[in-house]
Amino acid sequence: MSNEKVNLWDEFFKGIGRMNPVYILLLGLCSALAITTRIENAIVMSVGVIFCLVCSTVIISIVRAVVPGDVRIPVFISIIAGFVTLFGFFTQAYLPTVYSALGVYLALITTNCILYGRAEAYAGKNPILPTLMDGLGMGAGYSLAIIGIAVVREILGFGEIVFQDLAQFEITVLPFQVGILQQSAGAYIVMAGYLGFFMYLSKRKERKRKEAISLERKRMMEERTREVS
Repeated sequence: MSNEKVNLWDEFFKGIGRMNPVYILLLGLCSALAITTRIENAIVMSVGVIFCLVCSTVIISIVRAVVPGDVRIPVFISIIAGFVTLFGFFTQAYLPTVYSALGVYLALITTNCILYGRAEAYAGKNPILPTLMDGLGMGAGYSLAIIGIAVVREILGFGEIVFQDLAQFEITVLPFQVGILQQSAGAYIVMAGYLGFFMYLSKRKERKRKEAISLERKRMMEERTREVS
């Protein structure tokens, strides 16, 4: 039982860390770069991706044994599209401002590489519970990535935080605006900054690991030298 729990948590945390869909696998970049001018948009897109990813991959995991290989791809896409359509109806009905802001990118969740990639590479080959944890982890990793980009772009780009559908408030944070962050190029700049930061952390961790291995080897050599002498 304990091994099962460890494995399940590993399936979850890999999507946040070593297999982050945006910063490591570089998937779902269209929405990550297009809709992150506002935090509210990023939050709604994150909820949509998590909902569609978890629901579709779990269903795919359930039916994987009875779906013929020849029709696997259209079946997977149809399942994903069904949940995307449901989420689109909900957003259009209850969050009209965000729905308009997200535009075509909401419907394009169907073709998001994260969803189809996890359906094909994981859900179609694994049981329900690991698939659920994988979907939650990948969705959480995607959400943290795009919300992080949106926070920087909205605060520095517009100097404010505005919510219109999820809440009704507007907060002025800075007395200036960095206009480039309002443009498409701004998304690349912010994402490049995050990528550089995570690469630095990764290399630093690897360097410490190698130093620890080197120290351990040195210690073992000293012990053997003392034993021989």
